[in-house]
Amino acid sequence: MCYAIPIFADRVAPRCTIAEYILFLILKGNRIVSRKRIKLKNCTWLDLIQILDSQDTDILICGGIGKAMREAVEGHGIMIMDNVCCSADQVQYAVEGGTICSGYGFSAKEKGQSQNLMQAETGSGNDERPALLNLESIDCLACKDKVCLRGEICRPGLRRDNEEMNPATRMMLESSLDVMAEKERTLCRLTELIYFCLGMKYRRIGIAFCIEMFEQTEILVRLLRRFFDVYPVCCKIGGRRTFDPHSSSILSYDKADFSNIACNPEAQARMLNKIETDINLIVGLCIGVDCIFSRESKAPVSTLFVKDKSLAHNPVGALYSDYYLKEITKTKVGKT
Repeated sequence: MCYAIPIFADRVAPRCTIAEYILFLILKGNRIVSRKRIKLKNCTWLDLIQILDSQDTDILICGGIGKAMREAVEGHGIMIMDNVCCSADQVQYAVEGGTICSGYGFSAKEKGQSQNLMQAETGSGNDERPALLNLESIDCLACKDKVCLRGEICRPGLRRDNEEMNPATRMMLESSLDVMAEKERTLCRLTELIYFCLGMKYRRIGIAFCIEMFEQTEILVRLLRRFFDVYPVCCKIGGRRTFDPHSSSILSYDKADFSNIACNPEAQARMLNKIETDINLIVGLCIGVDCIFSRESKAPVSTLFVKDKSLAHNPVGALYSDYYLKEITKTKVGKT
């Protein structure tokens, strides 16, 4: 039995085509009898499949893999174990121990002991909802049942009936479901926001924005003010200087060096709390700054736009790019 494992930075590669090499393991019985490495450079899926064929591969162990590539690999008679996330040593241990499986490494299954996260227990009174166990190992991606994808209820012990739910929470969920139920067209995020706020009867909207997204915020505010009272608050409000206080005076946001003023998300939240906004929107706040703002805001918070200078403010694009996946993995390894 021949196993092929794309490796990047001594771990199973998150995507096969960014791997530094492929590790081939030959097993006889429960013992690895041969190990072989084939280096990769600028490898395409076509190159990868040719290499797998040349080594008579039976099983490909990998991270993420798209539908088209899965079909191409399986079309060559090669089985796939995907969503594997562990070190090169761990995957060899699991292969030799017979515990390797799709999703390996995402939860506490290092020695193949499948753990059931739910246990039915009878509670006090008439409540017979199942108790939750092993919360540390919760991983919906590794769930084998995936009942939610079939429209069935998962973990009914977490569900609250309408009469038990906070009225404000129930109203939010109902307004959100109304937006989701739009079948005539696919709504953009901004349209969803307007529909949701109208459904919630919100009148006052706060916007906590990053100064680097000044122009986008101006456009957004002009649009939203057709429907609501809008209060944009910049991240630099009340911020302290971090560099030379005698630097050149600020003339306009697009020409000034505003990096010498620290962000102040707490002040943003306090300002909007005093205005008593109905909902606050995050526009481009940096990671960490957005966490502080959300923590301090009394009104519910929703992120409308994120800031991503490298990907035109579209961070999900990194998940579909071999180049960015490789850079992300390098960054992660460098910090560990």
